Formats: sequence, structure tokens, C-alpha cells
Amino acid sequence: MTDVMTSYGARAGTAAELWRNAGTDRPPYQSPGWYHAAGWTHRKHLLDAVDSKGRHAVLPVWRADPDGHYYHHPATLLMGHREGPFTDGPAQELVRAAAALRRPALLTTSPYGYRGGALHGTGAGRADSGTLRDLARAFLAHARATGTQLALSHYLFDEDDGAWLEALGELPGALPVVLGADAVLDIHWDSLREYRRWLGPSRRSVCPRPRDDGAQWHVYEASAPDGQERQEGPDGPDGGLPGQAARLLHGHATRFDPEHPPPQRLFDALVWGQGLRRTLFTVAESARVRSTLVVLHRGDVLYAKFFGTVKPRTDYFPLVYSQLIDYAIRHGFRRIEYGGGSHRAKLLRGARLRPALGVLWAADAGHHAALRPLVSRVTDRKLAHFAALARRWQVQDVPLDRRYERVAHPPAPAVARPYPASSPTTGTTPVSSEADHGLL
Repeated sequence: MTDVMTSYGARAGTAAELWRNAGTDRPPYQSPGWYHAAGWTHRKHLLDAVDSKGRHAVLPVWRADPDGHYYHHPATLLMGHREGPFTDGPAQELVRAAAALRRPALLTTSPYGYRGGALHGTGAGRADSGTLRDLARAFLAHARATGTQLALSHYLFDEDDGAWLEALGELPGALPVVLGADAVLDIHWDSLREYRRWLGPSRRSVCPRPRDDGAQWHVYEASAPDGQERQEGPDGPDGGLPGQAARLLHGHATRFDPEHPPPQRLFDALVWGQGLRRTLFTVAESARVRSTLVVLHRGDVLYAKFFGTVKPRTDYFPLVYSQLIDYAIRHGFRRIEYGGGSHRAKLLRGARLRPALGVLWAADAGHHAALRPLVSRVTDRKLAHFAALARRWQVQDVPLDRRYERVAHPPAPAVARPYPASSPTTGTTPVSSEADHGLL
């Protein structure tokens, strides 16, 4: 018997403690520290399912409007201006689907972090599949109780969220959907030289070393939960190179989504490591940051999140690939999660491509009927698109995702509407114009 709660008393301890304990193996984007840095602490609601042995499964949820950040709401994820090649269909069908999507949605994805699975502990304390099924039902019950017509759990991956995907798939009216793809580089080399040898002569040049142009390359570590381990630059504790990096990162993110960018406070927390373990890379010229990369840690995985630069052709590839891969090897990390977007560039450098999955639900039967053909079409086309990319650009030694193997004869990749030349992106991360612009 599983007890499902949406509030916390003495038996469950504080919400923050339960959240942290259940999510020790989850991406940092789903941590209380990330939600706090993003200013989402008071927008989220915690759902909790606990079994008779006291094992918890926890799910932070929040309500989003359709006119918000591009990668949050199903209206833009399915029918946004970048999704045209995957959405196009009969006009009347699209009109009905668009109308069904123009309403608030209950989401599980982390704000600006793009991960949305259930948090259900590790080892002996890991909640079982029955508890996850109860949590999935609580997710829909909360949507109904709050009058929210749509519910979406997305940015899920087979290898990390298989049990949660199975629980969601059992819900009545569940609409499984593929919304994008995520690039992951598995680290299995003892040195950067070995990695470059593994790439082979035809790809070795795509991971250039930093130019010897007199720039200073800095690495800032923060491992204390409260971000106390700070390194100060020439401008003092409130500025310096990290302070400049925060402003540069925010400026690039704002150009990508000028109407709904992540808040400056998120970048401030990231560069200072406040509540989040991270590594900050900067490239400085005359004591001014010209490029920067912030990477989060969780266990033996690195999460390359934001990049900003005024010299993309000079610094992007040496910093985001050569320097970061060398850092991962030297510090014993087993994986770098590069996220969505710029898929071709990441595949060329040894990453594998895995589909980003979701499950959509509509309370109204008419809305469900209107969305079903759209969801099916988008899923089929995106799987074909990403399967074609993986087959064309993935290193031969890297295994193809099992979902792509089911796509027998993928067509040529769809061409997405390009982002503005002044702000090419990877997810919310600006990149060189060489990169293939992604759709996640």
C-alpha cells in the first residue's frame, strides 16, 4: 500500500530534506539548489509517494502558461516556430491542436534545466515501480484538482527514466512523444591524446587545442553547498572574472530568448557555485572575460550547461570540447552530458544521440483527440530526423540508440528554421556557426 502526499508533516521531515534525499542520483537541474537559483522555489509543488517501507518517490511540479520560455510548455515544444518541419500537416487538424494547447500545463521539467523525471532514491532506499505508478496517478490528480487541462512530463531518457516512463505510459489517455534529442559523451580514455587517436585522422581536427594568443585560461571550482569556495578576480569579490562571466552568460541567453530568458540570479548562482557544485571555465584577455563555460557536477557525470563568448570562432571548440574532455578525463568523470542542439557538431566529436522523451495528457476528450495525430506525427518525424543524424555523423564505434534502430530507412534530416546568425545556440548555449542548430 502506498501513501500519496502533497504536503509534508513530521513523519516525512521537511520537504527540502526529502527532495534532496530522493534525488541524490538525479541531474543537478532537478535539485532544490537549481530551483532556488532559478527563482522557482515558490512556484513548484512537491508530490510524494511513499510505500510501507518508508521509501519515497518525489516529483516537483509547476504550472506554466503557453506564452513562456520556449522549452517549457507543450504549445511551443510541439508547435513553436522552430518545429515546422515536424509539425506540418492538414490545416484543420493543426488549428484544432493549436487550440487545445492554448491553456496552462502542469509540468515536471526543471525550469531552464530541461530534465523532468521522478526522484526515487538509490540502492535499498529506491522506490519500486508500484510507488512510481502511484506518483504518476498523483501527478494527474493534482492537475485535475488545480483545474489544469494539460499535463506533461518531458525531457526523459530511457537509461535514466525507464521506470518513470513505464509508469506514465500506464495512465489512461497518455500520449508518448519524442520532443528532441540529447548528446552524451561517454568517457573511456586515459588521456586527451588517446581520445584524439580514437576519433581518427578524419575527425581529429574538429577538436582543436587553444590558440597561443596570450589569453589566460582559468578554472574555478566550487564544491561547498553554500558556494563559499570563491576565487576572486581583479575587480573584487562582487565582480572579477566570475562576475564578468555571469553577465556574459546572461547576455547570450537573453539574445536566444529575449522575451523569457533565464534570470540573472541563475547565472550569478552558477558562477559562484551557490548551492550547486560546478566548475567554471573562463578565457580572459587583458583581465576581461571573452569566453566562459559553466559545467555542473553530479556524481561522476558532468553537465555542460551554458557557454558565452565574444570570440566564438576562437574559443568555442577548444573550450567546450578539448578543454572540457581533458578535464573530465583527468578528474575521473565517466560521462559529459552536452544537452540538446548542435547535434552534428557533438556527434562529430564522439557523442551519442539519445531521444528526449515525454508523455502528454489532456483532461478534455476533445483536446486529447485533437492532439493525438499531432503528437504521433511529431514523434515519427523527430525519430526519423535524429536517427538519420546519428547514422550519418555518429562515430562508428558508438552504439546507435535502440529507438533509432527501429527506424528502417530514415529520410534526409529535416531542415529547421535557422536561429539568428548573431546568436546560434545549443539548447540555451551560444555556439559557433559551424554547428548544426538543434531542435530540443
